[in-house]
Amino acid sequence: MPPTTSVEIVTTFLRAFERFEFDVMPVFMDDDVRLLLPTAPAGIERDLVGKEAFTAFLHHVKLVWKEFKLARLDVNTLADSETRVLAEYTSEGTNVDGTPYRNTYATLVEVVDGKITVFQEFFDPAPLANSMKILAAASQTA
Repeated sequence: MPPTTSVEIVTTFLRAFERFEFDVMPVFMDDDVRLLLPTAPAGIERDLVGKEAFTAFLHHVKLVWKEFKLARLDVNTLADSETRVLAEYTSEGTNVDGTPYRNTYATLVEVVDGKITVFQEFFDPAPLANSMKILAAASQTA
C-alpha cells in the first residue's frame, strides 16, 4: 500500500535515501520542490529548486559514503498542521576510506497533495565536511 499521510511519505522518502534508492525518491517530490541546507559546509549548495536539481544532488551523495543508514528516525506532524512534518534522525555510515560517518539531523518538510514541496535539513556540518575532504583525497589518489 503506497504511503498517503505526510508522515508516511516523509518516512518512505528517508528510508529510500538510506538505501540510496534515488530513483524512488522523485516520486514523492513536487516538480518545484525546494531543498534547503542552511548548515551545509562550504562547497555544498544550500538552496536548490526543482525535482531535477534535488535528484542530481542525491546522485552525488552516493559518491561520499560507502554505506549509510538511519540509526534512529522519528517523524511527526507539527501540532498545527498535517502538511508540516518534523523528522529527527541520526545516521551511521562509512566514508569512502572506511572511516565512520555519524551525524544528527532535524528536518522540516512540507507535504502538499502527497508531494514534498519543501525539504529543509539541519545537521552538524563538520562530519560532512570531513567526508568531503576524504572523498577529495581519494579522488586525487585514484
